[in-house]
Amino acid sequence: MISVKTPFLRDFLSFLRFIFLENMFPYQKEKYSLQKASLESDLATLLGEIIQEQKKAEEIEQELSRIEDEKDTNYTIIKGMLPVIDSLERLLGWGEKFKKNDKTLKNWLIAIEGIYKRIIINLKKIGLEEIDPIGKKVNLKYHEVIEYRPTYDHSEGHVIETKRKGYIYKGEIFREAQVVVAQNLIDKGV
Repeated sequence: MISVKTPFLRDFLSFLRFIFLENMFPYQKEKYSLQKASLESDLATLLGEIIQEQKKAEEIEQELSRIEDEKDTNYTIIKGMLPVIDSLERLLGWGEKFKKNDKTLKNWLIAIEGIYKRIIINLKKIGLEEIDPIGKKVNLKYHEVIEYRPTYDHSEGHVIETKRKGYIYKGEIFREAQVVVAQNLIDKGV
């Protein structure tokens, strides 16, 4: 646009614009007014949609934050519960050796086993899965080999015992299973 430095020229150009738009081409003024109204309406609609999308984006961000907080809380709970589970499993294993002769011990072990099962059920509900390696070929992604045991009864490289259970939480390794792996003596020619 031309820069107008004097008030006279500015006023004169305003006057020409008025005459041109108001008097010489009144049908175009109406056309431009309708187009302007339509564009303003479209702009208002778009702004409304943008505001709605911003609100949806904020809601999604809040939901993702809540999910992440929940995952962190569950992770902390599971991490704290695994040593308790390990202790209960050792206690139950120890009790199995001695419960035959003691009725009171049998009842205590039944109660402890019930507690253990409830803990496991609730941890499964929040996404914890047990790794069951027995009879499977050793996989170092899921298994920590703590012993190789010579044997004639099992295939080479297969898990024959679990020393400590492993777990997966929401598809990711939470803790590897500590396992004993067969070292087949027949395959070695012994």
